[in-house]
Amino acid sequence: TEDGKIAMQGAGLPPRPLGKSYVNTDYLFVDESDMADVWSTRVGARAGMSSQPFDVAPLMQTRERRRVVGDHVLRYLDQISGRTYPDSIVYSSSDYDSHGYPNLTYFALIPHTKQSRSANHPAPGGSCYTPYRCLLPRGVKGMLVTGLAISMERDATALVRMQLDMANQGYAAGSAAAMAAEQGKTPRDVDVKTLQKRLVQEGNLSGTVLEHQDSFPLPEGEVADAVEQMTSADRGEACQALAVVMSHRETALPLVREAYRSSQGTARLQYAKLLGVWGDSRAVPEIMRALRKSDWDSKILQGRMAEYAHLPTPVDALVLALGHTGSTRALPAIYDKMEKLDRTVTLSHHRSVALALERIADPDAARPLARLLRKPGMSGHAMTELETLHRERGKRKREGALREIVLARALYRCGDRNGLGGRILKRYTNDIRALFSRHASAVLQGALT
Repeated sequence: TEDGKIAMQGAGLPPRPLGKSYVNTDYLFVDESDMADVWSTRVGARAGMSSQPFDVAPLMQTRERRRVVGDHVLRYLDQISGRTYPDSIVYSSSDYDSHGYPNLTYFALIPHTKQSRSANHPAPGGSCYTPYRCLLPRGVKGMLVTGLAISMERDATALVRMQLDMANQGYAAGSAAAMAAEQGKTPRDVDVKTLQKRLVQEGNLSGTVLEHQDSFPLPEGEVADAVEQMTSADRGEACQALAVVMSHRETALPLVREAYRSSQGTARLQYAKLLGVWGDSRAVPEIMRALRKSDWDSKILQGRMAEYAHLPTPVDALVLALGHTGSTRALPAIYDKMEKLDRTVTLSHHRSVALALERIADPDAARPLARLLRKPGMSGHAMTELETLHRERGKRKREGALREIVLARALYRCGDRNGLGGRILKRYTNDIRALFSRHASAVLQGALT
């Protein structure tokens, strides 16, 4: 909420009907470290249940929480690239089941097929390792952190947060804590190889982890192969190659520039978008031509339980790439697309425009941003009083607020217009949902870049 982005996986509070042992919900945003947020959510959700339930879940169903910064930060690009570590303690496997939109620009650049567009979880998933160092808070002695609070990027959480993986992680952490207690050591001083051997013996890990080293950085030849493969017709191969390239930017950049110069057609545009995301303005003309030829495309839903969880579409990718270049030459093409936005248009299109314009930060962008926010249904979504939160109607409270606050933030950072952006953000500082109030406060205080 405070690091320059506003994003969170959806949460729920389910009833516990007689005869059922499993109820999965997603219609809320909850920051469990904010007691006012927890209280208002529990009261509002309870009031929204159609009939008095036998019981209500004792804990919020939160899929994302505050995380520590540890000795190692688990990253999504490393997961997709297949990175190995010398201190792996958990092996996870899942499709990319995120109940929220992602942060990384990688998700805007992945190719799509007819099948991926209709899939419930279209972003790349797979198997990955979690190193022990992710459980060790940086600069803190005598402590292990487990669960959703380990050191990882928010985009990395979806591959490691499943219940069986959490159980295996907790078992590894408990084993490490027991070893530390028995030996009179701190968790950081535990012999990781001995811990791994215990986990292999229990069947939690394959014996191959005992031979693993850190596979990053990859050799230049493998990065060069990935630059070529990122335009492959095989979607899986292209997605993995793109992850390798983006996680080896310094090595890959000159190779991508050469590939862009020597390629044509869809391959050339793919290299152009990556160069744009990396801030290389030489790709602006190519991306602008593609954007001018395109109409807004249909949404790509990242999971059907969260109505706002859209992946960036191919047209969003063009807008975002232009924004990352910081070039004012891109503004007319972006303005042209803005004219077709309103409350009926998918959230990802509003987000891509807002993120692009606030990166370019040209004062001229304030006028069209203000005009968009004044369209019917675009504003007024702050929740400043306790409301009844229905499991279906409650969902609609999220998308409108996410759309409004990101556009207001862009307006505010482009110099504002008649104080509109500032007034909207001020209203959100009083939102009873911590996700919005903390973010709006940080924007107005100039704490975000």
